[in-house]
Amino acid sequence: MISQGLDIRKITDLAAVQISKLKITSLEAWKKALKSGKRLRKGQIHFAWDRMENEQCVRAGIKLLSQHMTPDRLTFYMMVGYNTTWEQDWYRFEVLKSLRVHPFVMLYGNASGKLRHFARWVNRRVYTVCEWGDYNWYCEDQDRQLRLFEQYLCSS
Repeated sequence: MISQGLDIRKITDLAAVQISKLKITSLEAWKKALKSGKRLRKGQIHFAWDRMENEQCVRAGIKLLSQHMTPDRLTFYMMVGYNTTWEQDWYRFEVLKSLRVHPFVMLYGNASGKLRHFARWVNRRVYTVCEWGDYNWYCEDQDRQLRLFEQYLCSS
């Protein structure tokens, strides 16, 4: 059972073929499938794209893997808040989304409120039903309301 991410920079055509055949699932899913007698679905395969300079390798790897499997089986971890700007984090998200893979934001350290909202929006796949501008406005409004409520409690 594979329980870690793979290195997209090392993907070859042979590796892509072999990876496409893997059935990657949790132990709990295996047990459930055995008990129910249902067919086990192929699970997600995880990679990471943390550095902007790896963009060409990421694109090439996804293209190669997409020749042997549907890209929606691929999840890409994205470290944000570490040696990247907001614009670079957003760009990586947009690229991964356009390539039809699932981005998953990983926060570095004490990330800002905006990055925390971004992580929640991406990881819960809210982006599939709500634009960032609408979601971020809502979150900022919620934060503002919470601060006002806390100030009210402290002043009472």
